[in-house]
Order: sequence, then structure tokens, then C-alpha cells
Amino acid sequence: MLTSIMIAVDFGTTYSGLAFSDPSQRTDAAIPITDWGRGVSSQKVPSEIRFDGPGNEQFKWGFQIKHGQERHIWFKLDLDPDNSRVGKLTQLSRTLKDLFVSPPEYQRTTEDIVAAYLTGLRRHAVAHLEKLYGSAVMKDCQLDWIITVPAVWSDLAKKKTRTAAMRAGMGDTTSLQMTSEPEAAAVYALKALDPHHIKVGESVVICDAGGGTVDLITYKMKSVDYPYEVEETAIGGGSQCGSTFLNRKFEEVLMRKLNDKPISKNAKAMAMSHFEKETKRNFGTEDDDEDEEDIEFQIPIPGVEDDASVGICAGFLEMTYAEMKDVFRPVIEEVLALLNDQIKAASKHGPISAVILVGGFGESTYLYRQIKQAVSPIPVLQPPNGWTAIVRGAVMKGKSQLSATPSWNVKSRYCRGNYGLVLWVPWKEGMPTDKKVWDKYEGLYKHSECMQWCIRRGDKVQENTPKSFPLYRAVPLDDSLVFSSSIYYSPLDGSNAPVYLNRDCREHCVLNYNLSSIPRSKFKRRLGDHGEDYYEVEYSIDITYYSAEMKFDLVCQGEKYGSVTAKWLE
Repeated sequence: MLTSIMIAVDFGTTYSGLAFSDPSQRTDAAIPITDWGRGVSSQKVPSEIRFDGPGNEQFKWGFQIKHGQERHIWFKLDLDPDNSRVGKLTQLSRTLKDLFVSPPEYQRTTEDIVAAYLTGLRRHAVAHLEKLYGSAVMKDCQLDWIITVPAVWSDLAKKKTRTAAMRAGMGDTTSLQMTSEPEAAAVYALKALDPHHIKVGESVVICDAGGGTVDLITYKMKSVDYPYEVEETAIGGGSQCGSTFLNRKFEEVLMRKLNDKPISKNAKAMAMSHFEKETKRNFGTEDDDEDEEDIEFQIPIPGVEDDASVGICAGFLEMTYAEMKDVFRPVIEEVLALLNDQIKAASKHGPISAVILVGGFGESTYLYRQIKQAVSPIPVLQPPNGWTAIVRGAVMKGKSQLSATPSWNVKSRYCRGNYGLVLWVPWKEGMPTDKKVWDKYEGLYKHSECMQWCIRRGDKVQENTPKSFPLYRAVPLDDSLVFSSSIYYSPLDGSNAPVYLNRDCREHCVLNYNLSSIPRSKFKRRLGDHGEDYYEVEYSIDITYYSAEMKFDLVCQGEKYGSVTAKWLE
């Protein structure tokens, strides 16, 4: 009898994947869904959606959309409005229009589009399982969901993804799991490769190269036998420099070569599709002894008039190997720069035994060759099923988190930013005087904008050891006990985090909580300097730092008094 199944969702920029756990429980291996209906078999489904009309909630998604129809594409990237971590390639996304982007009257919020697309994935996963095991059996089976997000994303983008997944019916606040894409890939890759040459104390760099983002994370092996125990050895890196930027760069080159020559929308779509499915995937697979000058690429552009000066003849655009390298160059250069920075940082804490390359872009032979040359003599490994490594690993990670004997344990992670509060602290000589204020309760001057950083960039954090924000409030006896506190974020190195609130700090989220759940016996009654009684309340907000999100709890004198809601800010 089936009792529960773990379903993983790898929501990608260009393609998305689904996988589920073995219902027999005999293995922790994941089973990818490859049947997408209508005779279509593929490891993944396009991350594309088309609504039936303005205000119409009916939609077609993935392979259901007909060739040439307008649709929303690459909408995943719009979930993350924070451009502080994106690379120089992002300029391409600002200057080049998406080929079949839906017209203005079709526009919805990004969250609406993502929720609808994830609804399509959820319905398909459930229908697939009912087809395999029967609707009667599945009716009594618990479905546990886990969704992956880029590690490099902002907390707001991760929260938006969680909210969209819940709107799509993938569980609730407590049951829906989230994990970072590179960590999920690592779970699968390490078991699939079973690299015996890696010793305890050595590290592996996971390079997750996908359609929209490239994520890097480095793990030091604390155990080389399954189950694995690892710890991060450097602050993870990444940027928006995935394979979609190759498409955008190719489109830029294509339009420059056409030089205002008329081209139909369908002809342009054919050229872009050929680049996506043929040229991009096969570039770099030529034999080592082939002369680059002899290699040419034929791109179909039916209906475009011949122009020998730019290589257009009989409905094809001829591009040389050198021209195609120019398409790849800016993307490859940014990936290599990120990888070099990650290896340099991780090498300070011990030897790097391997770079493990995963993701759809990670299966590119050209990218593999460029990375291999750049990081030599460090071996570069491509695990089997690299395109589905994330969704397979997510199933394994999800099951591990629900197990009494986890098969995967990250002992510690590096915090990627500074998180802190603005506090009033007793004023001392030498402090800026512009924020000097009088505290009527304690009867002394304070500075009103001092930063207290609870977690600093580069701090090691553990899931089973929350970090505490100690807080103090002076509360009039009859006042409300509902409060909010703003968490500020700074991307600077932890040692350089600002002492006072300034432009390097931004309000990151607002925490809302109710102190009335704390017994009044834990409050201290005081007489203020202004002659009135008040409560002195000492408590803390405890932060637990997970793979893909943070959670907050209200704590007083070592006891939890409920969760804290966080509103992430743009």
C-alpha cells in the first residue's frame, strides 16, 4: 500500500523537470517523469505558458503550445528583481526582446504566471502517478513536494517561488520543502559518480550551469561513504549567465547580419529553434583534428533574400566557427571568471579534488572543454543524467530530510550576506551626533542608528543551531504587544559591515510578531525616568539558515513562543 511519495520540481528558466520517489521504498533513487502526453517523451518540458486571452485563466503550457504561437518564456528570471548579483550579460536581456513574448493585453504579474505554470506541472505529476498506480490508490497517498531555486537568488525571489508553488497546490507553509539547485545537484552527483579518489578533507566544486543562472558551491567531504556528510568551504557564487544568454547573443548576431532585411516571425523562430536544438548543443563536439576554418554552421532562415556578403544563400545563413565562438565567448568568459573565483576562495581551506559540472548548459561539450582547460590539473566530471541531476537530487534530499536517518547532511554553510537590525545604543564620545536621541525610559542619550549584525557574510551557520537577534523593548503598561522589526542586509564582506546605518545597508524584510504569547511574569516592571511605569521586555528572534531559505522564531528565556512572519521587500 502506498503511503507517501516525494515529488520534486526543478522549475527552470528554459526547461523544467519532475521526478518522484520509488513508492516501494526499496531505494532512494528518483524516477524522472519523461511522458508529457501526446506521444512526447523528453527528460524535461519547456518552461513556457500561453494564456487563452486577457483575463482568461485557462492556459496551455510546455509541449501543448503550438509552434509559432505567442507565449511567456524565461519568466523565471523575473522573479528576482535584485540586480546586485547579476553579471554584465544581463544587459542583453534589457536590450533584446523575447521572440514570442505575449502582447501587453496578456500581461500578468510574474507571480501569476509562475503559479499558473507550476499548476500545470502539479496537475501533470498527479495525473502521471494516477496513471501508474490508479486514482483509488493515489487518493490515500500523501504527496510531499520539494521545489528547487538558484542559490544565488535573493531571499525575496525564493519567497515568491514558495508562494507561487503553494498557490499551485504544492503543499503549505510547513509541508512544502525548498532546496538550492546546486545542493540538490550535489546530492545526486556524488552518489552517481561515487568518486573514490576524493578523500576526507578534500573538496569538490559543484558548477550548476542552467538556462538562466550559473550557481557554484564547494563542499568539503567530512565522509566519503554513503550517507554523505559535507560542509561548505567557501561562500557560494553565481550569476545570471546561463545558456539563454547564448540565445540572446545569437539573436543579436542574426539581426545584425540581416541588416534590416525582412524576415518573417516563423522564419526567425525556425532559426532560433535550430540554434537552440542543434547548433548550441553540438558546438564543440567536433574532432580534435578538425580545422576550425573548415567548420561551418547552416542556420535556416527561409524566405530571406540571398546576400553572399554576409553568407545568406538559398534560405540559409552560413556562420563560421570563429563567428560562433564569438556568440559563446561572453557567456563562457563569465562562467570561467565565476569558477576561478570559487576555486580561489575554496583552495584556502584545502585541496580541490574535482569540479562537477551539472545542469542543461553543463552538458555542453564546448563549456566542458573550456572549463577543463581553465582549471587543469583539477579533473572536471560530468555525471550521467546531468540535465536531470537537480530534480533527481531534490527527491533524494527531500526524502533524506523526512528520514530519521538522513542520507545527506550539510554540517555547515557559509552565509552569503550580512543580516542585522538597527538598534538604539548608549551614546559615547566619538559617535556621530546627528542621531543622538534621549531615551525617556532609561534617562540617557543613545545613538538611534547603530547596526547590530547577527549574521555576517562569511559566518558559518548550521541548521540545528539557530542564530539569535537579542532584542529589548520598553513597553508602556497598556500598549499593544504587536511589533515589527526590520532586518537590514549588506552585501559587503562581514569584516567590513557598516557600524551605522548607511547606503550600504538596505531594508531587507519586516518581521511581525506578537509578544502577548510570552507570560507577563517574564516581563520586568520598571519606573521610567519620565515618572511612568513600563515593561522591560528582553527576547530574541532566532534565525535558522537553511539551504534555500531562512525561518524565524520568537524566543524568550530559552523557550519558543511561536513563529515570526517575514515580509520580504523589493
